[in-house]
Amino acid sequence: MMRRISLWLGLVLAAAAGIAAAKVDSSRQNLKSPPGRLILAYKGFNEFLNSERTLNDYQRLVVEPYPVMKRLHSMFAEWGQWDPNNFSKLISDIPEQKVRTLLENVKEKALIALYDSVASTAGTVLPPKTPIDVCFYFTFFGDCQAFTESGTETVAISLKYPMDLMPSILTHEYAHCLHKQRQPPENPSLGRSVVSEGIACYFLKIVSNRATAYDALWMMPKKAVDWCAAHEDTIKAVMSAEWNGDNAQAQKRFINGGYLASPPSGIPEKTGYYVGYRIIDACLKKGMTLEELCGQGSQAVIDGSGFFAK
Repeated sequence: MMRRISLWLGLVLAAAAGIAAAKVDSSRQNLKSPPGRLILAYKGFNEFLNSERTLNDYQRLVVEPYPVMKRLHSMFAEWGQWDPNNFSKLISDIPEQKVRTLLENVKEKALIALYDSVASTAGTVLPPKTPIDVCFYFTFFGDCQAFTESGTETVAISLKYPMDLMPSILTHEYAHCLHKQRQPPENPSLGRSVVSEGIACYFLKIVSNRATAYDALWMMPKKAVDWCAAHEDTIKAVMSAEWNGDNAQAQKRFINGGYLASPPSGIPEKTGYYVGYRIIDACLKKGMTLEELCGQGSQAVIDGSGFFAK
């Protein structure tokens, strides 16, 4: 925990002096700051809590003002995180005091400073080719993801995550956008996911000399990272045997977490993140640059790393 707090402070303080100069669109709470927008969509949920909390209020205050929220609701419905036919129950079951406390404790200036710091620092490593939007939101469900919305690379992060994790999460998702802007066209596959997550994980170590492998692999418990480090041969053998299998099944076994995961017996969830991290680490140690890796196909990156070589 102290390591994460130190990382948080290091990133935030670097941009704190620029907060006063930020321009805020008060009607939609969007920070106008190149090279993209910071969308403080969680404020819509706060407005919803203070309304009569009808389905119409939710649509009017939480979803409609923010196009990115429309996309998120569609994505999470598709993934089964919520049932559109049972939304009234979600509204009635709100843990009101818990949610109010969470939203009241959000440090808006800290989020703005963090955004400015990550965007500016990341830009010195891999300058964005087009604007990247960042959205902090809250609703009944949610996670963190990077996707394209209306032609713009977009990061969306749920405030269900604690503030001390935000530097790692934002840097990771922002890196996904930077990578996608350089990535050659390629069909979905386990290899593509492993390389993509590896670049996003390792990016934190590149932009922050305080970051450890545990910070970079924040989505995995420390004991899972330690297990992977001690059992790389096992992971390589199991993953190699399934490398060219069904992609949807491979995602469940090596990439997904929670209710979407079904890892091989005895192997932790999300081992694909660890493997990706190690692949990028090996490539960089061989003298390859991050810019080069982002522009290569996933198999070329994997082969170049030598990670699976016998």
